[in-house]
Amino acid sequence: MPSAEHYVRKHDPGQPQRRVTRVPKFISRMRVTRGNERRAVACVLLAVVAVVAAASYDRERLEIAKQILEEVPLTDGHNDLPWNIRKFLRNQINEFELDTDLTQVEPWSISKYSHTDLPRLRQGMVGAQVSFA
Repeated sequence: MPSAEHYVRKHDPGQPQRRVTRVPKFISRMRVTRGNERRAVACVLLAVVAVVAAASYDRERLEIAKQILEEVPLTDGHNDLPWNIRKFLRNQINEFELDTDLTQVEPWSISKYSHTDLPRLRQGMVGAQVSFA
């Protein structure tokens, strides 16, 4: 879907620059004929209401999930952490800091398989972690 383009219009010296939004062509070609104004406004309002309702529904579902996780701890049975310790630290587990936010520490931050550190486990309300060697 095309997006609106932003550009700075050339301006007269002494005048502030103006940022102009160029609307995609398919929108500028749309015409609302006489008698269809109400229908067009209703469609726009319906779209806005749908977006707001969806956001509200997502918040409700998140709250329900949090309540469930408070009552029934989640046990995670798969984790790439042991493999990553072997790969990145050559099994030197003493060098690993599990209580650090690893999204900020290389090489953990650039690995697409590194999702485990204590801050994220707590945030995700993981109650137990099972790993097999």
